[in-house]
Amino acid sequence: MARPPLNIDAFAEWAPESGARRGVPPLAAAPWQAVHDSGYVLYYPQGFSRAEVTLHHHLIGIEFLPNLVTLDLGGHKINTVVPADSFYFVPAGAAVSIEKAYACEYLLLTIDPAMVGGFEDVMRERLNDQAFATAAQGIRRNLLQGTVTKDEVSGLITTALRALHHAPAPLPKTHPDARLGQSLRLVGERFMEKLSVEELARAAGNLSPVHFAHLFSAAFGISAHQYLMQYRVHQARRLLGETGSRIADIAYEAGFCSQAHMTEVFRRRLGVSPALIRQTPVCTQKTSLW
Repeated sequence: MARPPLNIDAFAEWAPESGARRGVPPLAAAPWQAVHDSGYVLYYPQGFSRAEVTLHHHLIGIEFLPNLVTLDLGGHKINTVVPADSFYFVPAGAAVSIEKAYACEYLLLTIDPAMVGGFEDVMRERLNDQAFATAAQGIRRNLLQGTVTKDEVSGLITTALRALHHAPAPLPKTHPDARLGQSLRLVGERFMEKLSVEELARAAGNLSPVHFAHLFSAAFGISAHQYLMQYRVHQARRLLGETGSRIADIAYEAGFCSQAHMTEVFRRRLGVSPALIRQTPVCTQKTSLW
C-alpha cells in the first residue's frame, strides 16, 4: 500500500529551533522530499550543520563530502569521522543531537519500522557499500537534472536495505585526529586560493606531505586534493543558488581558475553544468513532492 502524502513530522520530533543557532534550516527543511512505500527520502543540496531529533523512523544517511561529526545519543557523546560516500544507520526511537564541522550536501532515507523489520536497535556508522553509493550518486545526478522517477527512488530504497542487511558488524568507535580537523578548517578558510598538500600538511601539525596524504585518505576516503575540489564545488553551488552573480565571477570566487574549469569539474563530479544547477528546481529551493 502506498503511503499517504508526505508529512514531514511523521518520522521524527524536532527540538525547538533545531539548527537555528548556526543560521541553517532544521533537518525537516529539505528542499526536495519524496514519499516511498516505507518512508521518505530527503535531499539537502547545502545540508545542515546541526539538528536535534527523536526518531519515529529508522534513518539511513549518506554524505557526499567527508565531515567531522559530534553525535549525542541519549547522553552518550561520539566524535567521529564520516568518510565520503559512507552511510550510517540510526534506529527508530533514538534521541539524536548531531553537530557537523560544516554543512554539506546530504541524502536521508527514513524507514517506517512498522513496514520494514529485521533491524538491530543500535546505531551503525561508517558503513560502505559501492552499490548504494552509486545509487545515491545517481539519484543526486538525476535530481540536479530534474529527471528523478518513482522507480529510481524505489530502487534506491531497495539498494539501501540490501546494503544495510549485508553490512559488516559495527566498527569500533574512532576519534578523528585533531590535526586533520585543522586541515579541513584551512580548506574552509582558504578554498579560493591555491592550496598545496604541503600547506595542508603544515596546518595538520607540520606533518610530512606523504604522511599527511596517507592519514587524510585513510580517514576521509578521498585525497586532500579531491576534497578541496569537492569543497569548491559545494561553495560554487551555494553561490549559484543564493546569488545572482555571473557564473564566471562565481567560478573565481569559489577558487576555480576559469568558468570553463568549473564547468568541467561540475560535469565530471555532478553530471550537470553550473548553468543547469541554477535552473533546476531542487537547487532553487522549490520542493518536489509525490
